[in-house]
Order: sequence, then structure tokens, then C-alpha cells
Amino acid sequence: MNRMLQLLIFIFWGTLLYSQNVVIDGVTFSADKKTLIRYPENKTDNEYVVPEGTEIIGEEAFLSTAYLHEITLPTSLKEIRGRAFAGSSATCIVWSNFPAIIGEDIFAYSHIKEFKLSNENLDYSLIDGVLFSKDKKILLKYPPRKDYFYENYSIPEGTEFIQERAFDYACLDYVELPSTLKEIGDYAFWISPNIPTRSREELDYRYLLGLTCNASIPPLLVGNPFAYTRAISLKVPDKSFDLYYNTVGWKEFWTINGVEPPSFLKPVLSSNTLQISLTDGYLNLTSEKELSRVMIYNLNGLEIADCTLNGNYYSEEITNQFPKLFVLKVIYAYGTEDIFKLYK
Repeated sequence: MNRMLQLLIFIFWGTLLYSQNVVIDGVTFSADKKTLIRYPENKTDNEYVVPEGTEIIGEEAFLSTAYLHEITLPTSLKEIRGRAFAGSSATCIVWSNFPAIIGEDIFAYSHIKEFKLSNENLDYSLIDGVLFSKDKKILLKYPPRKDYFYENYSIPEGTEFIQERAFDYACLDYVELPSTLKEIGDYAFWISPNIPTRSREELDYRYLLGLTCNASIPPLLVGNPFAYTRAISLKVPDKSFDLYYNTVGWKEFWTINGVEPPSFLKPVLSSNTLQISLTDGYLNLTSEKELSRVMIYNLNGLEIADCTLNGNYYSEEITNQFPKLFVLKVIYAYGTEDIFKLYK
């Protein structure tokens, strides 16, 4: 019994000791020193070098720092969690390593306007202050306050991939994409919402005003790179107009070379055979022809609803899972079908 009690006490104190945070030079870390938890807001140092061995910058770790100007990240870094530098006074990030995991809104309302590379860096390069892979084919991160006045940015030729969240909270209105581009990651162009010309209701969409894509073949769009394409004017090579006009994801832009793609439905659409209404939180269909099946998808082809029926009426509640834009496919009893692009 005594041995068992001693073992339990040992386990208890060992667990308690391991669970304690540690403070190094005023900065709070996890007990194993692998996670930087919190940098004090009022710590007066101008520069801070995150110690080697740190693998994670925790959520809101540098939130609202008042005096810090430059942060050097270690080669051991594997993850930066959400809003890590939100509202920070820091203006410069020194990269030794670009981690595989980048959380949401890490630069929200921050003052980061400059990137540098440390002497330990081996795998990255800077082009006009923007972080790229060493071979310059992957655009990794854009300093969010590089341009304070929402100016233009032309991504250099040779770039093939734009990383997920690459332009998170960037101060930009217009972007030009290169002819070499092949893929754009999720949330890539969710830019800063602080644009006074936009209405209060639209601030959360964080969209560009204009986009030029010089690629002959529409690049692959992963997830939702542009936040709210319905508000963005797109310019593409004239020879590629039909491709963009008919490609899911790209044909959802407001205009393409000044031409509006197939019309977005208003709250009510009427035709000779089918009436569609979006009212009081419901999608309602009334058809002169018998309905056989109704399917609803998001713009990436993910199914939201699929209903088999025999009748002339259909109703579906528009829940939070419905995006702003979605696709409605209606199949009639005799095999004909209609496809509509709806804007709720």
C-alpha cells in the first residue's frame, strides 16, 4: 500500500510540475518550452528573438504589444496559431523558417510592414519585401502593412503557387496575377477590411476591388481564396475569356473583362415553368412541370442538400451552411434539368 501511495504521489507531483508554465525573460512559455504562450504587452524591449526550440507561437501570443518593433522567429518553428500578432506594435518579422501550419488572422490589425530573413535561413527568399520559397515559385506571405494606402501589387512572373492566407489582412485593393500561376490557396486574398469606401455590412467580406489574372488557363482555386468574388472586377487574357467565363470559381466574379457572367438570381425568379423565391429564410420552388429531384451545392461542388420528390413544389430552409453563392440543380420528371446560380 505504501508503495502504491508513493507511486500516486510521484505521478501527481510530476503531472503538476509538468503542467506549470515557465517565464523566460518575462515571456511565458509552456513547461517544455516548446510553446510561446504570451509576450507581455508592456515589455519595453524593441526587439525580441524567439528562442530556438520553440515550435509553436500560441494564439494571441503577441497581442497588442506596445513597444516591440522586431520579432525574430526560430528555425524550430512549426506552427503559428490564430491572431498570434494581432494588434501588435511590431513592424518587422525576421523569418528563419516558415512553419507548415499558419492559423487564422495571425496579422489582424497588426503593424507588420517589413519581412527580413535571418542568417540561418536556407529555404526562402524575399522579392520586394514579400516572402517566397527559395526557387521563387511559391508566394508564402505578404507583409500586411507593406502598403498603407490600399495600392496595387503585381505578383512576379515565375510564381506558380500562392500559399493559403498569403495576403491575410493586407492593405490592397488591386492585384495582378502572373501568367505562370497554377494554384491559389484557401483564404489567400482575405485582405484587411479597413476600407472606408465600403459599407458597414460588407466589412467582414474583406475582398479586393479588382483583379487581373494573366494566366491563359484559369489557376486552380482551393476553397475560397477571394472572400466575395461577386464584388470583384476580373480581367483576363482575351483569348482565355471563354475559359474563365465557364470555369467554376472564376465565373462567379462580378464582371470578366467588363462582361457580367450568367446572371445571379434576384430574390425572385420567374420563368415559363419554374418560379424560385428566396424569402423569410427559405428557398421555395414552384413548377408547372413535375419535379423529380432537387440538388444544392456550394461553388466547389460540395453537396448541401439532395431531395427526391414527386410533385410541383419544393421548400428548403436556408441555414448557416448555405454560402452567399450556391448552385441549384433541378431535375424534372421527364429527365430535363435546369441549373441556377443563386445569391442569397
